[in-house]
This record gives sequence, structure tokens and C-alpha cells, in this order.
Amino acid sequence: MTMVAIAIVTVIIALLVTYVVLSRLRSMPCPIWLSWLVELDNPFTKTNRAATIIQHLGLEPGMAVIAVFKASSVILGVPG
Repeated sequence: MTMVAIAIVTVIIALLVTYVVLSRLRSMPCPIWLSWLVELDNPFTKTNRAATIIQHLGLEPGMAVIAVFKASSVILGVPG
């Protein structure tokens, strides 16, 4: 029984190490099974919560939102 548990833990660790190494060599997106973590607000800080960020933007009706992606150097204008 303990040999099976050790084998399972070893396989899991090997998969995690392989994923980390491959993700450093090649740009990989966030795995779909972890996407819910990205969308959560940090409960320990207030300044980086989505609602607070939107409030500080000072958006008004008729204003356009521009998304800037540094990684790909693409600027997209979204009509307001």
C-alpha cells in the first residue's frame, strides 16, 4: 500500500516539475482548471480589487476603453 502511495506522489511531482520546466521554456497559458483563481479578488488587499480599480479609472458615459497588451505590443481600441 505505501509503495503505491509513494509511486502516485512521485508521478504527481514529476508531472508538476515537467509542467514548470516546459512553461519556462515556452509561453503557456494558464491551465483552464486554474482559471477560477485568476478571476478571484485578493481578500487581503483592497487596492487591487476589480471594483476599486474600476472606480479609480473615472470612466464616464461616452468614454472609450483602450486595452494595452505589453507582451504582444498590441494596442486595441474598443469603441465606447
